[in-house]
Amino acid sequence: MKKVLCIVGCFCLAAVLFASVTVIPCTADGGPDPWAISSHSQPPQFSGDGKSLAWQAKIGAVMDLPSWAQILLLVLVIVLVLGMAAFLILRHARLRFRRLSEEITGREHATRALREFEEQFRTVVERARDGVCIIQDRLIKLANRRLAEMLGRTVEEITNTSFVHYIHPDELPVIIDRYERRMRGEDVPSLYETKLLHSKGHTVYVELSIGIAT
Repeated sequence: MKKVLCIVGCFCLAAVLFASVTVIPCTADGGPDPWAISSHSQPPQFSGDGKSLAWQAKIGAVMDLPSWAQILLLVLVIVLVLGMAAFLILRHARLRFRRLSEEITGREHATRALREFEEQFRTVVERARDGVCIIQDRLIKLANRRLAEMLGRTVEEITNTSFVHYIHPDELPVIIDRYERRMRGEDVPSLYETKLLHSKGHTVYVELSIGIAT
């Protein structure tokens, strides 16, 4: 947007310079008047190199035009500047809209891919013969039916509850210690035997295989 404004400013400056060349102050009696347009009866004398003389000759030709022609030319320059400014602004807005559309489309694809992965993961977990669960902040975020059956409960009952409720009291201190050390990045056993607590009070002997999902 800054580049667009700079270009528009340059065009406006060119229009002002053109107006300052063509609009010559003169009053009704020959004195200065900011609203009068002059027409030279004699071509002005220029000096300089070839390119400078060419541009000076063009400016002189414009200054020698009749007043109505100078006004018309000035109006055309202003219209051209405003048209170019509108074109650049619309072009910038279109490019920005396209970038935003691409970003939104990319996010939608990523969200769709993540949703498909979660559905596939749930399918694999549900079909597993072993009890599987995902724990986050000590809460069971995902569990399959097999694990719920081992605990004598339903998947709905154990979801979003703390895993410590299902560990046998004798094993609870060791399990919590290893969990906290694992979360700190320490090296702890990932495969070991322990005891869970069934909803009816009896002990369930299991072998835990634990890993950290990244």
